[in-house]
Amino acid sequence: MGATYANPLEYDGRELRPTRLLLTGGTGFLGSHFLLWRLRAGGRLFVLVRGTSPEHARERLLESLAEAAASYDVPVPLEAVEKNVVCLVGDITLPLCGLSPEDLGRLEEARLEEVWHSAASLAYENRHRDKIHAHNCIGTRNILEVARKVGAERFVYVSTAYTAGTRRGVIPEALHPEPTGGAADFNNYYEESKAQAEREVSRACEEAGRAYSIVRPSVIIGPSASRRSGGTRFGIYGFVRELYRLRRELAQVTDPLRLLGHEGAGVNMVPVDHVVLDMLRLSATRFEGGPVHHLVGPVELPATGMVDRMSHALRLPILSFTTHRETEASPIEQLFDLRGAFYASYGLNPKRFARALPPHPPLSLADLDVYLSSYLAELAREREGLVFTPVQVRAPDGAEVCAFTRGDPARPVLVLCNAYAMPEEFLAPLAQRLAQNWRVVTWNTRWLPTPTPDFNPSQCDSSVHVADLVAVLDRLGISRVEAVVGWSSGAQVALRALAEHPERFARGVLLNGTVSLAATADHPMTSFEKNLRQLFPQIAANPRVAERYCKLIFGGSPGAEASNSEDRKVVASVLTSTDPHLLYMTSVPFRTPSSLFRYANMVCALFREREDAWTSSVKQPVLVFGGGADAISHPDQVALLASRLVGAKTVLQPTADHFSHFYDEGMATMIEDFAQHAPSGALPVEPAGDGFARTLERLIHLSNADTSNPFRELVWEKSLPEDQPWMSPELLSVHGTPWAQKLTPEQLLRLSKWECINFFSLNVTGIRELLTEMISRIHTPGYEVSSEYLHHLVLEENEHMWYFSRFCLTYGGKIYKDRRIRYDTFPETDIKEFLAFATVLVFEEIVDGYNSHMAKDLRLPPFVREINRLHHSDETRHISYGRLNIERLHQGLRAKHGVERLRDVERALKRFMLTSMQKLYNPDIYKDVGLPEPLKLRNELLAHPERVAFNERILSKTTRFMVKKEIFTDDRLS
Repeated sequence: MGATYANPLEYDGRELRPTRLLLTGGTGFLGSHFLLWRLRAGGRLFVLVRGTSPEHARERLLESLAEAAASYDVPVPLEAVEKNVVCLVGDITLPLCGLSPEDLGRLEEARLEEVWHSAASLAYENRHRDKIHAHNCIGTRNILEVARKVGAERFVYVSTAYTAGTRRGVIPEALHPEPTGGAADFNNYYEESKAQAEREVSRACEEAGRAYSIVRPSVIIGPSASRRSGGTRFGIYGFVRELYRLRRELAQVTDPLRLLGHEGAGVNMVPVDHVVLDMLRLSATRFEGGPVHHLVGPVELPATGMVDRMSHALRLPILSFTTHRETEASPIEQLFDLRGAFYASYGLNPKRFARALPPHPPLSLADLDVYLSSYLAELAREREGLVFTPVQVRAPDGAEVCAFTRGDPARPVLVLCNAYAMPEEFLAPLAQRLAQNWRVVTWNTRWLPTPTPDFNPSQCDSSVHVADLVAVLDRLGISRVEAVVGWSSGAQVALRALAEHPERFARGVLLNGTVSLAATADHPMTSFEKNLRQLFPQIAANPRVAERYCKLIFGGSPGAEASNSEDRKVVASVLTSTDPHLLYMTSVPFRTPSSLFRYANMVCALFREREDAWTSSVKQPVLVFGGGADAISHPDQVALLASRLVGAKTVLQPTADHFSHFYDEGMATMIEDFAQHAPSGALPVEPAGDGFARTLERLIHLSNADTSNPFRELVWEKSLPEDQPWMSPELLSVHGTPWAQKLTPEQLLRLSKWECINFFSLNVTGIRELLTEMISRIHTPGYEVSSEYLHHLVLEENEHMWYFSRFCLTYGGKIYKDRRIRYDTFPETDIKEFLAFATVLVFEEIVDGYNSHMAKDLRLPPFVREINRLHHSDETRHISYGRLNIERLHQGLRAKHGVERLRDVERALKRFMLTSMQKLYNPDIYKDVGLPEPLKLRNELLAHPERVAFNERILSKTTRFMVKKEIFTDDRLS
């Protein structure tokens, strides 16, 4: 490639170098554009893609390539994809990225020249900190481990120029110094996580002697070749989209909306095709220079000029850029500060980025005008592509109701009850996911967001909304609804519909419910609800008060009665408690004095309704969902609401907030599962339904079919050969560490013997505790259905304890002692019971991982293999029961305990998992082998990265199950 760049559309591939590479993030914005143009050079291109199957992953990749190609008006080169691309199913957040042994083998055989790590989380808020860390830090470690394992020549990390954080001036193309101020050195955790990953890449590659490069793009925009967005909605596009969605509300603001920044600040933007050309050039020149490369534009656009251009394009003259506000920020400015925190960081700490690569043509403010107009046209087209089919319905009183449907009319029906005054767009993502298998019906509540005339404050309670729902169903010819789903204040409508029309609604789902439960001492309330109960009666009493508060929100003179700072704080608190990303929808009730007056009356009417919120009249099964991070509806209200319902099922997701239904794809799955499987009656304490009972019957059948008798059939030899390992070498506690090379072959054999004795000893003590727990519960309340199977389980575990103990005593002369972990810090009986069974399951899954491996290892003596085989054959049944049982027990905890107590339980169980693995590093083993300083050796091994990664791999299957069943909030064990 020459010293200057051409349009990528003009390349025919001859200037590029065919490469054998692995790419992560191929379905992302930059990754898909890079892959699109990399295909022109040929080579062997492995792409790691998340998916439920290879077909699903490939479909996702092709969709991303199609979107990238469309931004250049070129087709996807399908022939090149078929010939050169290998799609691997994986997930960077999992050990070894979740790649199968077969796929790892293919990568090793390919002799990769380059690994490009482009996958990342672009979230930035602290509420997403765990997710950001999992993707940007742990994910980077996992892909580094893949690169090490398959022997890749070079690792290329796609970072960001803004890892510079709060530094100013010229930023060199070099690794940043270690941050001295911690988080204060960065504008957000996204920047901090990427900087941390850069240091991890440098350290790991230098230790391994692997070549590496770190590429740092600045703010990436769409292709220069077309000036379209290219598929991204981040960076400058995210900011413009929020302004576009809020343009109607902002048009009412009378005072300037002052965006804060630093004097002389500018934003470095670079088109995605320029970044791709830089990446291709680096590969073609074998990454000359470096190891850090800034893939940035040659100039920074001034922040002041950018705000002016956006103001003009969006027709929002109130926007302005300032270095300080001379007066107190208005509530709308406070909200904008919260929403724009990430974007505002680009206007802080003026900096320029050094660049050794040849420069691209610079962007000007005139170029920005073209990009903005193109993007706004895209947004307008998106808005026209409505996901719902509108249906006009006349209610019994003659009012016009706006209803919406989506999905095949022949499918079973789900009804979505929206929150009061919220537009149907709030339910669009959820409806879109559900509509694949259901006919979805919803409607806009009258008065707001539909401005129905003749508003009567004395007649705006939930009875009107239920009557409107029935009219909608009659109009559509729907006689039965499988589940009525109510979100926020819509939960009140769902409950009343279930109570008054049981023949029509088979089940209910309440998402983050805000209902009319009495405001008593045992009714927990968020600050948002408290402020609403304080503020809204004043507004509902007088339209003039609504007008004054509207002025307080949007600027202008509110008058003496509403101008005090306390009023301002309450209004700001109500506004900023909602998700700032969804402000264009949550602001609907606050747009005009009339809408605010109506909304206040609707909410006040809700709080005046029956103190039990119709729960005592509901007999159908109900799923109650809540979020631990919900700032609108208190998380502890989940248990309170469920306690008023007959046989309610509860799901409390500690990291979810009030708006999870909008973002979280898993919500649709949860609703579908409940609508399909919940019976039309109260749910039993122990799931005696067909699924659970059939599983137990199958387990009992398998136990009866297993006629082996170890007491009679095991042939005990006087001794076992000591010139063979008794434990697989790769399972030894020194594997992957320098000690594996330091020890002589004779020492390794002795170590394998005593580690086998220790492993079997742990089985003896673990089974003893298991039997105690199981026997104490047979034929007790709550275990009526399980007891028959528990008899089989106890019999089998007794056999296991016998042959493990006899093995230890016969061939080792002892059983290693073990220290039992107690849970005296939990006085609650139900928590103790859950932890008892959960720890048993953890123990069984760890042990079974070792058993299944050693049962097939021909290097071990046949008798050792047989002991492991016997245990594995029974343990698969015990694990199946254990998983079913702890899922049931945890559902009971969610119905009774608050989010903080559940987090205490999670932390205790995670500590047990780590402690269980540490027991395999018993210093008494090293003492028996004759190794010096056994306790010091144990600590060294536990701290070694290879052993840490090994322990995580052993626990990963259990961890994934716990996360899937929402017993764990994340997969981080420490």
